[in-house]
Amino acid sequence: MKECFFDNNGIFQWGSVTALVAVGTLVFSFLNFINSRKTINQHKELELGKQESAKKNHIREEISEYLAELTKMNQIAKNFFNVRRELEGSQNFLSQLIHDNVNLDYMLGSDPRVDVENRSIELNECVLQWNETSEMIEQKAQELLLLFRNDEQEENKIDQLIMFCPERLSGLKWVLTTNLPGDMLAAAVEDFSIEKNIVEIRTFMRDYLN
Repeated sequence: MKECFFDNNGIFQWGSVTALVAVGTLVFSFLNFINSRKTINQHKELELGKQESAKKNHIREEISEYLAELTKMNQIAKNFFNVRRELEGSQNFLSQLIHDNVNLDYMLGSDPRVDVENRSIELNECVLQWNETSEMIEQKAQELLLLFRNDEQEENKIDQLIMFCPERLSGLKWVLTTNLPGDMLAAAVEDFSIEKNIVEIRTFMRDYLN
């Protein structure tokens, strides 16, 4: 070690010290660089984790709102078909009374003409709610799909789940104006299950977001 700092004549070599300091500085700089890169990568990973968590929370909120609209639509559809059956029954009853020449003004109980009018008002309200909620579902479905456009692996599956109700509702607009009897109408839409779609979306998203 002594030979590193003194020459053959015993004179101290300052150049050796300078070289040693330079090497030490270089090693220190390299270690500092490695630590800095490690810290930067850790910060990047932490930031990416925060962004991913925020994205998932946003998706959860959007999915929750969408499922709420589907649940609302499910109840509206039930109400619509129930009121329609009641209206059909009231109309048939009134038609039979008129056919039998019954004096409606002297009937005991509720006036069948008023029943028909009230059921008609209820049905119109159901149609209004149906249309408004269908539009909201379509809007929210399109907004949801934008959140998954970068997921090529699951995009098709998500499209199928999210667009099931909007597409079926679009194809069922005719039920709002048709004169088909209630039993025939029920048979025509029996494969349209909003409740099943809600369960499928909830199950898929539970796994997808965990």
